[in-house]
Amino acid sequence: MKTKYYILLISIFTLTSCSITKTKKSLGIDTEKNEQKFVYLFSEANKNRLLGKTQKAVEYYMSALDINPKSAASNYYLASLFMGDKNYETAITFAKKASNLNNQNLWYKLLEADIIYSQNNIDEAYTKFLNLHNKYPHNELLYERIIDILLNKIKIKSEKSTFNDLIFIYKEKQKHFGFDTKISEYLYNIYSETKDTKNAILELEELIKNNPDNPKYKAFMAENYVKTGQQTKSEEIFKILNKKYPKNIDVKLSYLKYCKFYGKQNEYFLTVKQLLNSNLKFNDKVHLIISGRHPNFPPKLYEELLNILQQNHPNEILTNTLITEFYIENDKEKAIPYLIKATNLSKGDFNLILTLFELAYDSKKYEILYKQSKKYLELYPNQAKIFLYNGIGSYKTGRFKEAISVLNIGKDFVIEDNQLLLQFHFYLAETYHSINENKKSDEQFDKVLSINPKFYLALNNYSYYLSERNINLQKALLMAQSCLKFQAANPVFNDTYARALLNNKQYKKALLYSEKAIKIIANNIQFLENYGDILFANGKKNEALINWKYSQKLGNNSEKLNNKIKNFSKIRIEDL
Repeated sequence: MKTKYYILLISIFTLTSCSITKTKKSLGIDTEKNEQKFVYLFSEANKNRLLGKTQKAVEYYMSALDINPKSAASNYYLASLFMGDKNYETAITFAKKASNLNNQNLWYKLLEADIIYSQNNIDEAYTKFLNLHNKYPHNELLYERIIDILLNKIKIKSEKSTFNDLIFIYKEKQKHFGFDTKISEYLYNIYSETKDTKNAILELEELIKNNPDNPKYKAFMAENYVKTGQQTKSEEIFKILNKKYPKNIDVKLSYLKYCKFYGKQNEYFLTVKQLLNSNLKFNDKVHLIISGRHPNFPPKLYEELLNILQQNHPNEILTNTLITEFYIENDKEKAIPYLIKATNLSKGDFNLILTLFELAYDSKKYEILYKQSKKYLELYPNQAKIFLYNGIGSYKTGRFKEAISVLNIGKDFVIEDNQLLLQFHFYLAETYHSINENKKSDEQFDKVLSINPKFYLALNNYSYYLSERNINLQKALLMAQSCLKFQAANPVFNDTYARALLNNKQYKKALLYSEKAIKIIANNIQFLENYGDILFANGKKNEALINWKYSQKLGNNSEKLNNKIKNFSKIRIEDL
């Protein structure tokens, strides 16, 4: 709770002269020397206080009190200084002394109440402020203190009695100072919150009467008619207001509530569009879009609103993340440029950067993944995850040597995270395989499986590569079997197992699993080539040729496949 200070409003001369007068009466004429010393110390204390030299001021005030312990002003200023340092226990001691020494001084009493409030003794402070208010009913400062306490009490615990007290003090203030639009608005809001419709309408009538040219209060009146089921009355008001004030934000916001209540979805959507193109605060615009998304805005309309928000507020992080979120659900590729912009606007948001990398990877935008991860390596030179994504981007875009270098550097930054370390070894294995460094590839696969023997993607790929090279065939078969036990309906696992069976010369069994893979995914060029190989091994050579050519037609241009088709009459099982 932040207490307002009004110390400087008090006349230093008045406080000082009062103190000096009392000193004269209590000490007599022959104490002139002490009196002059007191005046000097008190003046020095005031000077240092005004210059912000708190410690010096305290020392001078304390010295002044040594000469005249009954100086109410010295106690008062000491209380204010200790309060400023949030030393409330010491402050309240001096404040009470000041009040006791000069019981009629409002400022002393006010400071004492302020300190009590600062100590979170809300009820005691409220009582003191209320007593002062009863004594000084025209003091506006006391109204502010009482209102502040009551609002704080409502935040802590919304009780009807506290609302009633707040209503009373607002009305008292208006009685003494005349009609105040802000106070009337506060009263209207209280009545609305407490569902006192009758008094809410009466307050609105006052607001309309005193602000005839402000359409906001007439719009509020229409809102109240909506709440009380008086649709015709609310329609009549909004018809007039929308015509007379077509761009007024308050009118539009109230009209939205009317549209939402009566299910006028098209009008609701059009009004939101208008507000998005207005000077309404950005956060309020975002709230309009999000709060109305379900069920008012189907995807196409929601997308249109997001695009308007983006046109008007292109450099807000929230604009770009909202659009990103929408496109991730509907069209991942479209989300990428907005997410790039969001990361550029908030380079410190590491999670947002990782989301960008994941999205680029999922969307197979590997060039973007490579470039963006390389950019952030400069900002985060010790972050293993960025090295990993840059390594993946390098590998996927054919920058194999760069991938190997980045992945080998990055894995050394991994700390107690086996899952992350596993990913480094896996992509190193894949990269080494791509450049035919098979021994290094196998070593990396073995490291992966030593960390997690059930990492099925590694088991599948390692098995397939061994089968392709026609080595460690029993190991390849066991790894493929392990994958199928985990997920029997996976077409990739079925194709790999079929390949391992083929190389282990289990031709008939291989055909069963190859056919299973083809039934699940009919147009996979790798599956079709393997299916042709297995058909050939089973003596179905013409069918094998048909599937090889079909694989070629779909885009398989591997040298091995082309050779099989070209030299079909000379091919042996051993050449497959």
